[in-house]
Amino acid sequence: MGKKRGLEHELKEAYATILARRADERRAACPAPDTLLAIVENTIGQARRLELLDHVAGCGACLREFRLLQSIAEGRRALD
Repeated sequence: MGKKRGLEHELKEAYATILARRADERRAACPAPDTLLAIVENTIGQARRLELLDHVAGCGACLREFRLLQSIAEGRRALD
């Protein structure tokens, strides 16, 4: 349980970091962190997912956030 609790804390810190970075108005067209998480978890429709992945692939800031969320999701799956 300790590892899982630590991972949840790490996830909350990472999410707070993502939100703080998004204060920049130039990120207004970027998908929200919850949307990036939906891509990682594959909980949105395929057409929308592909559209969003196209944006992520071309946006360095979104790509960094996406990779962070992927890493955290992989860690959670490893603990389950």
